[in-house]
Amino acid sequence: MRYHRIYNSLLAAAIIAGCSGGERPAEDNAIESGQETELADEVEARRRGALTYHLDPAGIFANYSTKGQFDEDNEFFANLGTNGRSCATCHRLEDGLGLTTWTIQRLYYKTRGRDPLFAVVDAATRPDADVSTEAARQKAYGLLLNRGVFRISLPMPQNAEFTLESIEDPYNFSTPENMSLYRRPLPAANTKFVAGTAIMWDGREPDLGSQANTATLGHAQASGPLTQEQKQRIVDFETNVFTSQVVVWGLGRVSPAGGGPINLSKQPFVIGENALPLPRNPRNTNSFNLFEEWTDVSDRAQQAVRRGEVIFNSRSIGKNPLGQTAFCTSCHSSFNQGGNDFPAPGAFANIGSSGGGPALLPGTNAERFLSKELPIYTFKNIATGATTQVNDPGRALISGKWLDIGRFKVPTVRNLGSHAPYFHNGSMKTLMDVVVFYDLTLAQPAGVPFTEQEKLDLVAFLQSL
Repeated sequence: MRYHRIYNSLLAAAIIAGCSGGERPAEDNAIESGQETELADEVEARRRGALTYHLDPAGIFANYSTKGQFDEDNEFFANLGTNGRSCATCHRLEDGLGLTTWTIQRLYYKTRGRDPLFAVVDAATRPDADVSTEAARQKAYGLLLNRGVFRISLPMPQNAEFTLESIEDPYNFSTPENMSLYRRPLPAANTKFVAGTAIMWDGREPDLGSQANTATLGHAQASGPLTQEQKQRIVDFETNVFTSQVVVWGLGRVSPAGGGPINLSKQPFVIGENALPLPRNPRNTNSFNLFEEWTDVSDRAQQAVRRGEVIFNSRSIGKNPLGQTAFCTSCHSSFNQGGNDFPAPGAFANIGSSGGGPALLPGTNAERFLSKELPIYTFKNIATGATTQVNDPGRALISGKWLDIGRFKVPTVRNLGSHAPYFHNGSMKTLMDVVVFYDLTLAQPAGVPFTEQEKLDLVAFLQSL
């Protein structure tokens, strides 16, 4: 803990110094000499142990708890199972309560694959994988090391509108009763904006307490369920932690412009606030206004961030299934956090990240992203005889609906810099990969591809969140 206190003190000093472009003698002097109110709030929060700073590829991000100190006695950090895991094993403060492949690889080589993170039950490509030797472990944990995904299993739903025609599983384990699905752990921070919408990539959990219990029974292999009190304490911890970027290399601080986790914690959120009936058609496509004050600035880095925000809000990327103009914010509609406030079933979308699905727009050509590194499932519509192939059927295994094949929840876009790789299957390594993916699957088929400058501006905006 002493190391972490020193580490955070050094990062805090760097942030304060960078805020003015010169050296500052101390935090107190910085505040007394007229620093921004946001900076004063950060200093006070850090003194209370409510703010921690961490490095990511984009710069420096911060975790903030509205409850005060990050309570390490909370059940979130406790070993409540039988394999040494806690919630914090896969939802780490240094990754914004998510989990990056950088952290996974570091832990693997530090412990030779013996950290509790590498419990074979879901960290390996199959739960009975050979992990007896170094070579065997590297093979068994290959997807986790390269994509940051864990294996879950779900059966074909009863009374589904489709049948499972075939399985091509490179790991020879998946069956209709036990379908292998490889998914990223969603961040356990910023969950204030999740409650009431879709929980988990496929929305299979009714609430965060149920999710905590299921994770403890499954991922931690607990011998019994959590008590109501334990579930509530975990939920209280998660819903009061916020994570956001505070510094971007080459740009400087983003907090004074409206970013940062303290400002994020104050962002209102109401289910359906910006949602009209399906298909996704938000009342207001201008979901983000964090960087409006940078509209007429002379700083080129700030200009790029603001241009990216405008592109995200209002740049057409084609048409939705009803022929309406689609924007990034057509799905990422929630104000200044970029998840959505659509109740199910509107909380799910198929962008082609699983390689197919019947609800894709014509010309999307998502088959290029159908990966042989993951199982390939072929489904057939009972009524029409149509077929589709995907690596993961997503929401359809919960709803049984044909059109839900390949649909997943729309996640928040805050603190993306610390949450790589991206998408449910970890297929996109960088934010530029994400932007190029949307260009290939949505913008180009619609005849409105991104320019190279637009791609750079979008990345500048996304990494500042």
